[in-house]
Amino acid sequence: IKGATTFLEKSTFHQDMLLQIYATQKKFQDAYSLASKLYDESKNLDYLGKMAIYEYEINKTKLTPEALQSISKKFEEVTSLLRDSVYLNYYGYLLIDHDIDVAKGISLVQRALELEPNSPYYLDSLAWGLYKQGKCAEANEIMKYFGEHVYEEEVIVHMEAIKKCLKEKP
Repeated sequence: IKGATTFLEKSTFHQDMLLQIYATQKKFQDAYSLASKLYDESKNLDYLGKMAIYEYEINKTKLTPEALQSISKKFEEVTSLLRDSVYLNYYGYLLIDHDIDVAKGISLVQRALELEPNSPYYLDSLAWGLYKQGKCAEANEIMKYFGEHVYEEEVIVHMEAIKKCLKEKP
C-alpha cells in the first residue's frame, strides 16, 4: 500500500485509485484534498459526493453547525442530480442521526433502498429514522432482518435503543 501510494502520488497516474487508497486507509484529509482537486478539474459530481463523505469523516467527532451545513450542501447538490445509493443513504442518515430533517432523511434512504433493497446499511438507516419518529414497532420489524449476528457497533446501539423504545411504549 505504501509503495502504491508513493508511486501514485508522484506519477499522478491513476488518481481514482489513490483516492480509494486514502479512503481505505482512513486518510480522510488527504482523500478530501484529492477529491476536491479532481472535482475542480472535472466538475464530476461523484467527487463532490466523496468530498461530502470525507468532510463528514474528518469532522465526525466534532461536528459544528457550519460543518454540517457544508456537508449537507454538497450532498444536496449530489443527490438532486445523481441516483447513487451510497450518497442517498449517507445524506439521509446524516439528516436522521443529527435530527436535521428526519422525514427527508427517511425519504432519501428509501430512494437508496429502491436501488439496493437488501443493503443492511440502508435498512439500518431506515429503521433508525423510524425510531427517531417514534415508530418503534416498524423499526423493530426492519431490524429483525439482522437476526442475532450483528457485529457493527452502531447497529447494536440502534437495536438496543429500538428494543428499549418498544418496552417503554404501551
